[in-house]
Amino acid sequence: MQGWPWKKKTQAGDASWRQRKAHRYDGETVRCALGEIADLSSTGMRVICDGKPPVRTGGVMPIRLKFSDGSLEVGTQVRWCKRRGLKRYEIGLQFIQLKPGMAKVLEAIARFGMAEAAKHMDDGQAENSGQQKKKSKPVRAEIDLPNYYRVLELEPTATSAEIKASYRKLAVTYHPDRSDASDAMQRFEAINEAYHILCDAKRRETYNRMAG
Repeated sequence: MQGWPWKKKTQAGDASWRQRKAHRYDGETVRCALGEIADLSSTGMRVICDGKPPVRTGGVMPIRLKFSDGSLEVGTQVRWCKRRGLKRYEIGLQFIQLKPGMAKVLEAIARFGMAEAAKHMDDGQAENSGQQKKKSKPVRAEIDLPNYYRVLELEPTATSAEIKASYRKLAVTYHPDRSDASDAMQRFEAINEAYHILCDAKRRETYNRMAG
């Protein structure tokens, strides 16, 4: 178990979340396509990425935790993203919209690497957690990234100029002050997020690699 090394001068986002009291565990029980999970708790996780990650602060994305006897989809929100060295970045993800009982399952995954452990976890087992952890298989965390090219009505081979042109056109079309569509705000936010990722060459490169 270890704490998250928060630094007030460099953090962005909600301070109350950064100072939460949930126990943090090292990330060796979980594997993630987004990067290396530095630590994990029942309320969120910290991920270290090689290269600029295809996410933005405040963005929401689902993560599917897959283990030997099933899977669990969890909503996450990017609370902060910051540079850690020349090419490495660190992301703070908060679990959101958790269903009743899900926090207990996430706690078990963080401790033992398997959701089944939540059914048997009690204070008496805490001292044996190290032994159980070694026997468990790592959980796989899959990130469901949006299809940003589809959002901007483009092909993956689109040039930077085409991305910018499509963004400007769609942003005007679906701007809430101009459009009467019921989903105008939702579309407008999705368009802005897609452009934020694809207009950045490094984020786009990472996104293309993760999206396959």
